[in-house]
Amino acid sequence: EDGSLDYRERMFLVGVSAGTELGRIVPPTPGTPGKDVCGATVLATPGKPTTIRPGAGTRLQGDAVIASHDGVLRRNAKTIDVVPLFAHGGDVDYRCGNLHTAGSLSIEGDVRDGFSATASGDAQVNGAVSDGLVFASGSVNVTQGVVGRNAKIIAGHDAYCRHATSATIEADGAVEIADQATHCRIRADTILVKDGKGVVLGGELRARTRITVRTAGSAGATTTTFVVGDVLQDVAASVRASGGSAKLDVTTRQRGIAMSRTSLREVDAAVEERLRLLKRKRDLLVGAVVEFLDTVHPGVVVVFGDKTWTCEEPRQGVRLRWSDQEDSIHEEPLR
Repeated sequence: EDGSLDYRERMFLVGVSAGTELGRIVPPTPGTPGKDVCGATVLATPGKPTTIRPGAGTRLQGDAVIASHDGVLRRNAKTIDVVPLFAHGGDVDYRCGNLHTAGSLSIEGDVRDGFSATASGDAQVNGAVSDGLVFASGSVNVTQGVVGRNAKIIAGHDAYCRHATSATIEADGAVEIADQATHCRIRADTILVKDGKGVVLGGELRARTRITVRTAGSAGATTTTFVVGDVLQDVAASVRASGGSAKLDVTTRQRGIAMSRTSLREVDAAVEERLRLLKRKRDLLVGAVVEFLDTVHPGVVVVFGDKTWTCEEPRQGVRLRWSDQEDSIHEEPLR
């Protein structure tokens, strides 16, 4: 609208939803005669039936071609179709622009600096994500690294990568890193960094229920934070449902005659929601666990609710839990 142009948005993929009308097949007509510059009649050439055929991902409804499922529109001189998985044979860069699909997406190369790939299904990246964004309502699988301060992975289910550096990774399910994570911000239901080197160095990991890593921190006492019983995602969902964060900021203002019935209902709902989140957090803490399979270095901080455990000297094989009865963090050896 302002006349600017985003060179990263090339509309390379056209995502469609089930039930979308993709086009209409119009029967040929004999045409209408015309005249040339001298006024002589020019006979029309009769039209021919289209050679384009609807594909397996479409259906005919009268003369309309309808998408049978969510996916990406594929069209050429022979067919019009909707495919649930689109395979992109190179990098996500200026040649193709950002990729957006209503189905699943497979990328053979890298997602480059400043570019994004989004999918309503799963997303597979057979290269790396370098200061780019990958969003999927399903799972995200990156076979190489997620690297850079602007690199971000958001998954509706699980997320996997080989290694991560200075990146942000969020998943409603599990996040699994096959080698190491350095100065990253990771949030998920469970976080696993136990294969390969299994090192988590710096940054902050937040999980609802479990964090398992092989080695945490470094000999240089790099601050590395692990938080369990995390309800930030629940808070975000609650804020979205309520239409704004203000309704969650419940004050202790006295109810008076000046408060309208609507205001009273909003305060009551906010208090109820706050209590629900507090109960949710306590329930998560009861079953939450943090495991260090090998070495825990000084500088590692573990947070359960409002309780903090700090490593003062190198430790080997430690499991941490929260005791509901004693309201404290319990430490137990793994070996």
